[in-house]
Amino acid sequence: MKAVLLSFFRIFFLCAAVCADTFAAAFGFGAGQIRIPTGSALVLSAVSAAALAFSILAAGWFAPFLPKALVSCLPCLILCGSGLFKLFDSALKRLIRRLPQPGREISFSFLQMRFLLRVWADPAAADTDRSLILSTGESVALALALSADGVAVGLGGGFSGLSPWAVFFCCTALNLFCILAGGAAGRKAAGRACFDLSWLSGITLLIMGLLTLL
Repeated sequence: MKAVLLSFFRIFFLCAAVCADTFAAAFGFGAGQIRIPTGSALVLSAVSAAALAFSILAAGWFAPFLPKALVSCLPCLILCGSGLFKLFDSALKRLIRRLPQPGREISFSFLQMRFLLRVWADPAAADTDRSLILSTGESVALALALSADGVAVGLGGGFSGLSPWAVFFCCTALNLFCILAGGAAGRKAAGRACFDLSWLSGITLLIMGLLTLL
């Protein structure tokens, strides 16, 4: 019973650390009066969760081919490394937001990495047509941008033995909650269009990484 509870808390906090970016993005959309329809919210949640679950699966595939000593320390190294990155990525996002924007007449494609990088730094940029409604296609681009951090985190979780299916369903549910809660909070926050939880994600991942050594 204790092992089940420990596994649950590990999965929950791993997903919560990843979903914090979704909350921040939804907060920005709410503050900017950009609506996220139900279909787009489901796509955004499922794609982000699938990226996290797939990276956990990938870690499980690679683990048997790696030395046991390396596998035992990889979760700590990856999770702590991801945590340190999250602590400082706010500054990186500010730098990217200052870069010249791509032409507004151009939509997006999955090969436009510059566009995805800008969406990662400024989620509101996903609303390319400025319709104040996040379409399904735009939600896919946003999910891919937000999943960049989750892939590395998923590898750390995979090497520590987490279930990809449990992570997928937990992450999907938490993402949906974050979209609803973040959007509602953003609409009530008069004039504030930015809400950064990167530091909280970073601290959570650092703690999780250190706990894998116990």
